[in-house]
Amino acid sequence: DIFSALADINQPDIKRASLAFGALFGAGMFVTTIVVGSVVLSRPFTLTQRPYMRDLIFYIAAVYWTFYILWNNRITILISVGFIMMYLSYVFVVIFGRIIYQKWKK
Repeated sequence: DIFSALADINQPDIKRASLAFGALFGAGMFVTTIVVGSVVLSRPFTLTQRPYMRDLIFYIAAVYWTFYILWNNRITILISVGFIMMYLSYVFVVIFGRIIYQKWKK
């Protein structure tokens, strides 16, 4: 999905770029709703709330940030670096959240 979105964004037609964003959001919504719901329906289990909520919060933040870009109709280097920082903070939260959770669990 990412590489096809990058290919669409690099096209001179602005409609293709908005289509790429729509495809990425559609894929994200599909995973967070349909896939999770289908798995729960196929075999009942208890969803681990902490990781799911963490991922959902970061996804919502990324969607909000992207809509901000689309609303202003421009992207700057600062906004691009912000996306990278958001991803790095996600990795940080995942790694250190796991470490803290394991220590707290003991």
